[in-house]
Amino acid sequence: MPDEEKPITEHVAELVERARKALIATIGVILAQYVVPSAVLEVFRLPVEHSLKPVIFELMIYVEEDMLNFTKPILRGLKSVLAPDKELNAVLIASGMFDAFIASFYLSLLIALFLAGPVILWEVYAYIKPALYPHEERVFKKYFLAGAFLFVVGAAYAYFFLLPLTFFIMTWIAVVSGAEPIFTVSSFFHTVLVGVVLTGLFFMFPLVFVGLVSIGLINARVLREKWRYVVLGVFAFTAIVTPDPTPITMTLMALPFTALYGITVLVAERIQRKRSRFTRG
Repeated sequence: MPDEEKPITEHVAELVERARKALIATIGVILAQYVVPSAVLEVFRLPVEHSLKPVIFELMIYVEEDMLNFTKPILRGLKSVLAPDKELNAVLIASGMFDAFIASFYLSLLIALFLAGPVILWEVYAYIKPALYPHEERVFKKYFLAGAFLFVVGAAYAYFFLLPLTFFIMTWIAVVSGAEPIFTVSSFFHTVLVGVVLTGLFFMFPLVFVGLVSIGLINARVLREKWRYVVLGVFAFTAIVTPDPTPITMTLMALPFTALYGITVLVAERIQRKRSRFTRG
């Protein structure tokens, strides 16, 4: 049963306090990356250039290598088809005095979102929990955990597959157009930050449909009948948000969502059948 109703001022005070804790955790992780030496990575048996260098700058090198390593099997196959006689080597440069620092902040923020994520999620859950009945809390936990799982899956998909392919395509376009593929380090890591976060959020979107079906605002049959419009909308959306002007990245971002939507329809139909039996009972 929800706790006794509190005055609005107490709700606001609690919200501010929990937001403060989440913010402190996030800032703490960001600052730690500029203080902790990269020697900590040796614990995970990762090579480091200089053990006293702040860990964030070593991580920047790792990310750059992950994103711009075009010798991976899939990218190597694409290169053999698109540019068999050309070298695709992108170079990152600092275009201004603070460019590298800004880039490091983008990456440290991305890492902080994951490392401080459990604290942030706990504060959100702890704030909402007193207002929920036991059955509502069980449902909320399921959606909460499912949302976190889908976000991580989407973020991993972006980092290990979607973004390397995007950088490959952008490098290929520069080379075949006769330009030198040189990108600023800040724009590179900004793209990594935005790409990982947006893809993670994009993968969570099917939960919205399931939630709307659960509360009776949408009929699961409508989701099945209108799937063509949803798929068309997804492809249109991905065409806008992906920096790659070719249809490759757009398609590879839209296809997993389309598969998730199919699963969402099945889950929504099952939920609706349960609601119908409960209503008749």
